[in-house]
Amino acid sequence: MSRALIVVALLLTACGDHVASSGLGPPPTQSPTSTATTVAFPDKLSFVVGTNDGLLYPQLLNGAPAGTPVRACDGLIGSLASYGRKVLVVCPDPTPKLAILDVDARTISVIPGVEPLEAAWTTQGDAIVYTTIGACEPPAPICKTKLMQRELRTNMTTQLDERYGVGRDLRSTGNGVMVWRARNMDSFVRNADEVGTWFVRGTTLERFSPYRFVDGYKGRYVLETEETSFNAGCCTAVISLTDREQRLTPSSVSNERAIAWLDDGRIVAFRPDSNNNMFVGSVVIYRAGVVERSDRGNFSPYRLVRDLDWIVGVEYGAGGTLRAYRVSDGAFASAPGRNITALAPLGLAKPPIP
Repeated sequence: MSRALIVVALLLTACGDHVASSGLGPPPTQSPTSTATTVAFPDKLSFVVGTNDGLLYPQLLNGAPAGTPVRACDGLIGSLASYGRKVLVVCPDPTPKLAILDVDARTISVIPGVEPLEAAWTTQGDAIVYTTIGACEPPAPICKTKLMQRELRTNMTTQLDERYGVGRDLRSTGNGVMVWRARNMDSFVRNADEVGTWFVRGTTLERFSPYRFVDGYKGRYVLETEETSFNAGCCTAVISLTDREQRLTPSSVSNERAIAWLDDGRIVAFRPDSNNNMFVGSVVIYRAGVVERSDRGNFSPYRLVRDLDWIVGVEYGAGGTLRAYRVSDGAFASAPGRNITALAPLGLAKPPIP
């Protein structure tokens, strides 16, 4: 498989096994859905913005990239991952590279010798974990991929794993870097005991859950089952994990996406109305396993970022419409994508360790 095809697959990846295990608790009951409230897109959000012409902007104002841009990639910005005021930048074709943006200094530092597919910060921000193309062994239809770790102070690089489908959807968490391994891959079906979310511990990987990690910390997590249809973005169910696993999605709901675990313990999910339009549906808020509120409107559960009260998703493709949801009152907002390909939240210069 070519790098371009792999990058496209990464942009469209969702995940999880739709069948609940016998250990899951019963689904909650539903509450009435409220009428959608549409408001103006928030005037200022603390996001770094990447565009399809390789530029990074330090602000998102009224839904548009703002501030003096810095060039990071020769082509589009593939993905962004922030740690405080520093941002990992993945540049795909035509010149694959991995770089670090220092937002305050407005400098780009290229990490030599790395051609990444994805990348994430380790918990303390002193190293990065990334995937890259591995060995290509005909007649296999795809190449292997490698999971690598790079110490930023010493530049020491360690190979953590290499296999067909080493993992996707890298996420920085308090448990370490999480890696998702789906059962149904592009060119093969993975063994059941290898499916799930794995996290990097030192130089080894440990299985965290058979489901896809989405959000959470300190023993409170929201997970998602694997898509039953890889190309259609359907169909998944939402799982909460504390001292036990509980499936939140009722059996009457065919598709529900996990969005976020809020600081007050509530869980945000999104239920598309249909597979034909994945961006119209209801944002559902669960409290203690029960639906507290359901707000119907336009939203995207993909490429999600948060800034305090707002959760923002981006529709498919470069320049897809920005869809935002305000947690406090259930209001929706949208803005033209303006060639935006990636967003990342900005925090403190030295963020606290989860």
